[in-house]
Amino acid sequence: MFSCRTREPSPHLPAPEDVEIYSYNFHSLLRWSPVPVETGSVLYTVHYKTGAFPVWNEMNCTRIPRTQCGFPLEIQKRRWTIFLRVRAELGQLPSAWVQAGPFVAERDTTLGPPRVSRVSASSDSLLLSVTPPFSPEPGDSFQYRVFYWENTTRTTKKEQETQYMDFFSAFPEATRAGFITLLCLSGLVLINLATAGLLLLWKHHKKIKQSFQPPLKIPSHFEEFLRDPGMPGLEELDNSPEDEPQALVAGEGIQAWSSSPG
Repeated sequence: MFSCRTREPSPHLPAPEDVEIYSYNFHSLLRWSPVPVETGSVLYTVHYKTGAFPVWNEMNCTRIPRTQCGFPLEIQKRRWTIFLRVRAELGQLPSAWVQAGPFVAERDTTLGPPRVSRVSASSDSLLLSVTPPFSPEPGDSFQYRVFYWENTTRTTKKEQETQYMDFFSAFPEATRAGFITLLCLSGLVLINLATAGLLLLWKHHKKIKQSFQPPLKIPSHFEEFLRDPGMPGLEELDNSPEDEPQALVAGEGIQAWSSSPG
């Protein structure tokens, strides 16, 4: 329980007393003692504001006969700083506001004991399956302290501490189902995209292949010849010295011959 009050003087209707924020396993509410009056019915109105947006807002508790008000969904945030105020109303006559806060659920809530869902024992071990007493949020880290002892006349207690964090099992069931559905849909989208990409590659593979091949180019000497056919080139190749007879000298006593006439 967490309480903090500030009052404004009201000479007509007393303000609520014993105003406090009660929070157990992150279920939080504002409660107070009833305002005694001689005649009429007293109603109550509750407002809230946050540390990040310090403007008073109405809750789902406006002119209610109850002496408590649960936190609406929009402020059920564990790390938000919450301020609340309540006043009594008798007809058109209001009392002074009484303020409670600041309240931070992660810091000020009371945690109940964990739930033991299964106990498994063997000759040399004891296995406990436990779950937190509230719906976890992604990334929650839990530390459990276990006390155990032998069933004998001597009750020597032993202690074991363990810390556990599981990002996936920390999701509530509805969120976990949505997460699995999102993964399946993402996988189907990726498969469809890959299939469409392969089909496009197969359909345009010739164009893609041509775009990566270097263009055909005529050798430079052929290009120069085509530009100027009168340029010496191929004739010199055709009149190569290999076609002309060559003089041969075999040695002394052998007549030499030549391709020269006569």
